[in-house]
Amino acid sequence: MKITYLILAHNFPGQLERMIELLDHPQAAFIIHVDKKADIKQFSTPKLLGLKNLSFLKNRLTINWGGFNMVEATLRMMKKAVMPNEKGYLVLLSGQDFPLKPADYIYNFLNHNYGTEYLEYFSLPDNRWVNKGMDRLAYYHFVDKLGPDESRQLYLLQKKERKTIRPYFENFIPYGGSQWWAFTTECAYYILKYIEYNKIFKEFYELTYIPDEMFFQSIILNSPFKESVTYNNLRYIDWQTGPEYPRIFTSEDLKDILQSGRLWARKFSADRDPLILDQLEENILS
Repeated sequence: MKITYLILAHNFPGQLERMIELLDHPQAAFIIHVDKKADIKQFSTPKLLGLKNLSFLKNRLTINWGGFNMVEATLRMMKKAVMPNEKGYLVLLSGQDFPLKPADYIYNFLNHNYGTEYLEYFSLPDNRWVNKGMDRLAYYHFVDKLGPDESRQLYLLQKKERKTIRPYFENFIPYGGSQWWAFTTECAYYILKYIEYNKIFKEFYELTYIPDEMFFQSIILNSPFKESVTYNNLRYIDWQTGPEYPRIFTSEDLKDILQSGRLWARKFSADRDPLILDQLEENILS
């Protein structure tokens, strides 16, 4: 079995390098998309360039929070990673994630549970999101085309005038959930084929808000892979305590992180508290 990590990065190249060094494994590979707004040269470190199992996505995109380019960058990495009939997992990470377990443990866990799709999800509408999440779908959002501020103004105008409520697909349930996941290569291949033969689905989500939290859930939970999904993305993320959402962890959070039993955690900032990364690395190596 092979594990391919798909990594969305835009800052902290040293932190990214450290994460990859801990995740490196004889059966692991890494594909990295660096936000077009970032200087790619800062990520071209000797360690990363020296890894034969690592590649950077050449056709980079400008990533705006809430825009479809986040999904598009992920799809491009998936296309580069997926080999039909190859047994493996694709794991989506950000450059501010960090492992909580050794690479061998992660490999053995996924290999032992092969066939399970790891994803958090819920059907929409749902009270966990503002306006039950339906405004994300029901209005046109042009985050990547106009920019976040202009897109929001247009959304508010639509909402005020109530002229552009968008119908969703018949006999198809919209889903939402956390952006981060771990999919088998079979599931990833299904997703790529689905959007190839259902172009209107992708076109619809290109004009939604924060589609990275809906796009993959909606395909998988309306597919035969629904029976293989477990409500668990194997990550420890704190959306409750703040002050940021998700919370940026510090050394004060070490006990809760280690007791979570998850394979990865987010979010970390080397500028905020480098000590927590030292503590987690020490725990993994010991």
